[in-house]
Parts: sequence; structure tokens; C-alpha cells
Amino acid sequence: MRFDPFGKLRDGIDGMVGSLGKEKEDEIHHKDDCVTDFNENDKQTTERNEHKSDVEQEINDLNADQEHLNAEEKRLAQEIGEAQIEMKKASENREKENKDFQQTVADQRATQEILKKAMERLAEFYKSALLQSKQDPVPGAAVEAMPGFGEYKKSGGGGAMALIENVIADSAKVEKDAIQAEQDAQTAYEVFIKDTNAEIKAKQAGIVSDNETEAKDAVKETNDETDKRGTIGDLLNLGSMNGALHTSCDFTMDNFEVRQEAREGEVEALKQAKAIFSGAGFGR
Repeated sequence: MRFDPFGKLRDGIDGMVGSLGKEKEDEIHHKDDCVTDFNENDKQTTERNEHKSDVEQEINDLNADQEHLNAEEKRLAQEIGEAQIEMKKASENREKENKDFQQTVADQRATQEILKKAMERLAEFYKSALLQSKQDPVPGAAVEAMPGFGEYKKSGGGGAMALIENVIADSAKVEKDAIQAEQDAQTAYEVFIKDTNAEIKAKQAGIVSDNETEAKDAVKETNDETDKRGTIGDLLNLGSMNGALHTSCDFTMDNFEVRQEAREGEVEALKQAKAIFSGAGFGR
């Protein structure tokens, strides 16, 4: 058996070369894992930041919508209040107009009643005077009518009768016009009340709708705030992971080429040493 004084040394060199080779492979895998982890961390961080921006924008939009809805509700409530005041005024005016109408009609009818009675009495007077003149004529003289009597026979009561008839007709026209005006005013009032109530109902429905929208927006905002807090938590975790990655990977990634070259140089030197200890150049 040939004596080999450097056999164990060569075996040791082979072991060192093998260890260096494994370190090289391990470092390559570690670097690749670091690159993958950094890329994934950056991707998730970007996605979470974008999501956070979207959620914050939605929250801002919801706040703006709520401000708009609050202003709209305030406007509708004010308009409803104003409409109710106008209805109250219209009702008060209608009541006053109706009282005036009733008084006007009562006055005109009373006037007509009085004048009709006056005409009846005046007619009786003329009739009595006519009979008296026929029963007791003045001897030797022509029968003469009392002043206005001739006119009465021709025009139904003379100038006084005609004047009273005209006054009655005027009063009847005033009554008729008042009735028509009252009917027109009542119709206009009823239309106004109907339209105003419909307008108020529509505005009240608008307020209810706004309240429902506000409630839904409030739920959305609550969910968004929860989502935002969760997203911020994710970003903090990703930041912590990024810090841990830097701790674990920075040295390897910053010195990867240098360490790989140094390790390859060390392996080459070991291989040369092994060649020497294996008898290269001996026995020459």
C-alpha cells in the first residue's frame, strides 16, 4: 500500500470545497428569495396604498354628499315652513274674504228687500190715489192725476218707481258679482291649497329619501373607516416585514457579487492546493 502523507489534508480540502459550494448555492437561493420577497412586499404595499387612497377618496365623497344632503334637507324644510305659512295666510285671507262676501250679500239682499217693500207701498199709494181721484172728482173740472201719477200709468210707478227698480237691479248685480267672485276665490283657494299640499308632500318625501341616503352613506362611511383602519394595519405589517427583509437580506444583496467571487477564488485556491498535495510536481 502506497503511503499518502497528505491524504487527510486532501480530504479536508475536498470538504472545504464542498462547504463553499453549498454556501454558494445557499446564498444564491437566499438572494433569489430576498428578491422575490421584496418584490411581493412592494406589490402588496403599492396595492394597499392605492386601496387606502381609494377608501379615503370615497370617505371624502361621502362627507361631501352628506353636506349636500344636509343643505338640501335644510332648504326643503325651510320651503315647507314657508309654504305652510303661505297656506295659513291664504286661509286667513279666505276667511276674511268670505266674511266680507257674506256681509255684502246680506247687505244687498237687505237693501233689495227694503226697496221692494218701498215699491210695494209706493204702488199701493199710487193705486189708492188713483181710486180716490175716480171716486171724488172735482165738480166741473177735469180729473187731474196727482204729481207723478200720469208717469206711473205709463212707466209703472213714475220716476221714483223707476229709480228704485234701477237701484234694486244694481244691488242684484252687486250680489251676483259678489257670488261669482266668492266662487272664483274659493276655487282658486282650493287649487292653491291642493297644489301646496302636494308640493309639501313631495318635499317631505325628498327629506325622507335624503335621510335614507344619509343612513346608507353613514353605514358605508363606517365600513370605509373600518376598511381604512384595516388597510393602515396591513401597511404597518408590510412595513415591519420590509424592515425584517432589509435586516435579513441587505448584507447578502449588497455583497453578493463580491462574496461569490471571493468564494470562487477560495475554491480555486483550495483546488490548486489539493493538486499540489496530490503530488503535482513531486518526483521530478
